[in-house]
Amino acid sequence: MKKMCVFASLFAAFCIILMLPGCGTRGYGPVLKANWGLQLPAEAECREIYEADSSVGFQGDGLRYHIYDCTETDALAVALEVWSNRAGQGADGSQLAEKAEEYLTELSVPTEKRPEYENCLFWFKAGEDDSRDQILLLLDGESNRLYVIESFM
Repeated sequence: MKKMCVFASLFAAFCIILMLPGCGTRGYGPVLKANWGLQLPAEAECREIYEADSSVGFQGDGLRYHIYDCTETDALAVALEVWSNRAGQGADGSQLAEKAEEYLTELSVPTEKRPEYENCLFWFKAGEDDSRDQILLLLDGESNRLYVIESFM
């Protein structure tokens, strides 16, 4: 019986040690880096304040939505500009706003958790391995918010 308690204690300690490396991750940022090569700059001090997702399929397909509150949107805009081609506003921006609205409606995101599209700069990128995978980024400099919408097929 004493051997069993010692074994159980050692096993519990081993499990705790295995879980420690993941304790320091900050929100969804590491996943953005892994999926899209996008690292939010530290000086932007982005903090995740909202998330929603569809029921994820067996292979990870579905929609994901995150809102970040950032203190420094200028640094973030520069990083996003480097990361992707700017989609711009006007016709392209309105098409991206329509796509964003379609995704957010599918996720049943409340109106107050949606971007003010007219205040946003837009970025879009398709997946390198599968162009049906898409990420849409909207940066609202007035509210200092970054909106991230991902669609995986």
